[in-house]
Amino acid sequence: FFRELLWEMEMEEVWKDIPGYEGLYMASSLGRIRSLGRWKKSRKGCNDYYQLGRLLKQSPTWNGYPSVALHRRGERQKTYKVCCLVLLTFSGPKPMGMECRHFPDRDVLNSRIDNLSWASHLTNIRDRIVHGTESRGEKNPSAKLTRPLIELIKHLASLDEVKYRN
Repeated sequence: FFRELLWEMEMEEVWKDIPGYEGLYMASSLGRIRSLGRWKKSRKGCNDYYQLGRLLKQSPTWNGYPSVALHRRGERQKTYKVCCLVLLTFSGPKPMGMECRHFPDRDVLNSRIDNLSWASHLTNIRDRIVHGTESRGEKNPSAKLTRPLIELIKHLASLDEVKYRN
């Protein structure tokens, strides 16, 4: 909470319409999504009512990225990652072969525009290595050996080589 408060104090929040959802939803430079107030029909269709705009609740996807559900009248709702909506709004459409990149801060909850950019998959993989979040070696959930065990095996193997050479 305090980190978000400090970020908001550092950077002024700018709101822009989300392309494809103009007049319905806006994205903020601080990574927030809001709906705009609009007239809606009741379920039975007899009365119209005005629904106030609000900040949308962000729900995590299976891998932890915040997401929101957007919809237009007469269409099914569609779920989007917040980082992709912010990038789409402030940087334009996704270039071919690119994906959302969180850099320099690897935190997937930080969807501020100054932490996002379009990048290739290879760049994202390299970022994981730089941040130390790549699941190599002991960090891989399927790993069977630990660093000390590997060192012990190498040491025992070198002893066997000496024994067989003599």
